[in-house]
Amino acid sequence: MAYGIWLSYNNQQEGFQLPVNPSSIEISDGSKGATYDIVELGEINVIKNPKLTTYRFSSIFPAQLYPFVDVPLLQSVTAANDSGVKVKTNPYVDYITRWMATKRPIRFVFTGIRSTSTRRFR
Repeated sequence: MAYGIWLSYNNQQEGFQLPVNPSSIEISDGSKGATYDIVELGEINVIKNPKLTTYRFSSIFPAQLYPFVDVPLLQSVTAANDSGVKVKTNPYVDYITRWMATKRPIRFVFTGIRSTSTRRFR
């Protein structure tokens, strides 16, 4: 089954779909619960709020269209660097860098996979 990953910012005012889907995605979560041994009672489990879920994956932002690219590419921009040399910037990296600088959350949307017990998709 096909899947896609979208990143967006500012209530979806800006965003994009990853142009190349990662070959695998690792998902880890857990709880902050603790287990205690109580004399003459035995082991008890104290349930607390769950930890944040972590999604780990690796992908690329290609500079040109290839057969394995899933969506149209964002257009790169030519700009002068600090030395005055004109370079092409990567729009995907520019978006993510700018979003990180604001220290506000982004939206991560992962679609198209049915849940499995292993929590690792290939």
